[in-house]
Parts: sequence; C-alpha cells; structure tokens
Amino acid sequence: MTTSFMVDRLENGLRRRGAARSGAGPRRAVARGLDTDALPSDRVVRAALEAKLASDGLAPLVDDLTTRAPTLAASVDLANPRRVVRALEIATLGGDAPRPVPRGYPAPIVWLGLDVTDRAEHARRIAVRARQQFDDGLIDEARALRERFEPSLPAFSAIGYREAWSVLDGERTLEEAIEDDARRNVQFSKRQRTWFRSEPDVTWLEGGPDATARALALAARVAGR
Repeated sequence: MTTSFMVDRLENGLRRRGAARSGAGPRRAVARGLDTDALPSDRVVRAALEAKLASDGLAPLVDDLTTRAPTLAASVDLANPRRVVRALEIATLGGDAPRPVPRGYPAPIVWLGLDVTDRAEHARRIAVRARQQFDDGLIDEARALRERFEPSLPAFSAIGYREAWSVLDGERTLEEAIEDDARRNVQFSKRQRTWFRSEPDVTWLEGGPDATARALALAARVAGR
C-alpha cells in the first residue's frame, strides 16, 4: 500500500465519521496553527532563486542561507532544494526573524506517521516501487514533460525524472537508473527520519495491510467518535 493511497482512505474514513482531515505540508501547518500568511512571499524573488538553483546548483544557495539566516537555516532540510529556495525567499524579504507564534487549532489533533522499522524490508519495498515506476511508463512520462517544460523547474527535482532522462540520453542503462532511483529514495527516507526526530508528538504506525484501519481507529478515538 502506498502512503498516498493510505492517506486517501484515511481521509474518506474521517469524513464518514465527521472528524477533521488528515494532512501533511500545508494542512499540517494549518493544524499546528501556524500563520502561513504572515510569512513573506514574492514570486519575483522566488523565480530569481529558482533560476540560480538551476544554473549554480544547491550548494551556493545553502551557503547563502546559512550565512544570511543561520537561525532559519537550522530549521530547514538543507538537502531539499524546494525548502532551501523557500527559506531564502523568506530570508531575503524578512531577514532571520523568528517564525510567527502558532495560534493553535480549535479541534482535536493526532499526528500519525507511517514507517517500516525493518530497514532491510523498507529498502526492498523502495526498490520494488522504483522498478514499478519505470515499468509503469516513467521514461515516456519524463520524455513528454521535458519536451513541454524547462528541465530546470523545481518540480523535476523529484526523484525519478533525472534518472529517466539519463536513460533517454544514453548516460545510464535502465537497470542503473532503477538502482540510482532506489538508492536516492533510501537516502531521502533517512533524511525524513532525521527530520521527524524534532516531532515528538507523532504516533508512529507500522506500514502494513492494517495500517489504515489502525489510523482510522486512532483518529476516531481522538475525535471522540
């Protein structure tokens, strides 16, 4: 079961129970009561930073962020280009000011995390998923997208696209691309685990066939339903 499929099933179950929605990213920020509107934003500044990322790579942006806004940099995944660009955008517009104070959220909240504690099994699942992506047509998808859009766009930093392009360009064999895709995802999962250490309130569930049912039961219990 993929994480996205689990989230869809969880949300459907929560809606039937009249409980709050599940979420990550922006929804997670709302649930924590973060005033995202208070964070500065400017499309021109962001576009300039994205152009610099495309031309110079991530390292100069990381150096700039850690020099200009060390406090902000300390809370950012410096291996994630999108997060670095966003943090630099905030630092450019607002300096190294502290983030807005959380406002709270007027509803029960439960943080649910999905993990596979057997690292060898997790790596195996990642390898299976990487191969499945290519079997399902990732190379054709990557070819079509590169013909329509600029390859330097941040969206293409997602793991898989550059591996697929390298096959199209004759730089890797298909097997090498699949192995590189899996390796990068294993590395990414390690960074995710490190990041989540700063989130002590997460209730972790073992990824498996009954994960959705256990997540629904926990969410319903918190919601009092």
